[in-house]
Amino acid sequence: MRKVISLIEEGIDQTRSLAKGLLLAEIESEGLVDSLEEFAAAASQSFQVECRLRCPEPIALRGNGAATHLFRIAQEAVRNAIRHGRARKIEIALLRQGQGLSLTVCDDGCGVPRPLPPSAQGLGLRIMAHRASLIGAAFSVVSQDGGGTVVGCRLARLPPSP
Repeated sequence: MRKVISLIEEGIDQTRSLAKGLLLAEIESEGLVDSLEEFAAAASQSFQVECRLRCPEPIALRGNGAATHLFRIAQEAVRNAIRHGRARKIEIALLRQGQGLSLTVCDDGCGVPRPLPPSAQGLGLRIMAHRASLIGAAFSVVSQDGGGTVVGCRLARLPPSP
């Protein structure tokens, strides 16, 4: 009976975490790093993978739109790494690059075919690419030589302060 109760409680916790991720309408521009940290911790716990965020300096974006799109891109890339790539280790990196910003999600999964044929570009990849284009960012998906995939989103220039 205790085991059943424990499993039910664990299921309720996972459902709440999933619902929070799905219902989160907008990420506050200053809260992107915190949201990515929370998401990485939740992914680690829910899927028994090592998922971490690397962000060596505080990053705040002007306006919530870019932060929300970057978060959703990271979220989909992590889900793809787990679901399709069978990754065990995932790193989300948010780094300032000159006047711009780079978001990458690297995993140790099975990778993607090279070159990525149009038939392999599922809805998730198309949505990530669309989100990137909405904020003026370059989007890429490449297979790493040693296995795994790198999903990249690069904003050449951060929006100016109002």
